[in-house]
Amino acid sequence: MNHQHKISDALSALLQRQNEDAFVIIEDSRTNKFVQFARTDDGLLLLDLPAVALTETEFEKATQFFEQRGVVGQEHELLSEPDGVAVDSIFTFNVEYESVSEATKTVEEIFKSVFGIKAGSGFRINEN
Repeated sequence: MNHQHKISDALSALLQRQNEDAFVIIEDSRTNKFVQFARTDDGLLLLDLPAVALTETEFEKATQFFEQRGVVGQEHELLSEPDGVAVDSIFTFNVEYESVSEATKTVEEIFKSVFGIKAGSGFRINEN
């Protein structure tokens, strides 16, 4: 099975899971660069690329990448627990997808355009 199918299968499975903390992390095993997804309450895929995981150059590339798609990164509060108090904040790029294939395509584009990594067999997928 190639990496596109593995990513698509993981994202499709994420949409079926009912636990609130369900996620998928697609990571390059050589560099540990990653893109993560969660499932929204509306049943969409939420791509989350936290700025804290990016170098300054990658942050600039990510900003350009997402702005070309009409997406602006945002500051979000980190809560102590679900419905808890704000303990910190984090800047992230978030995009919602209805389509698994569009989300999969975006993952490959981020790895290429932001991280300078060609998609391939070095991907590791973590999910709960």
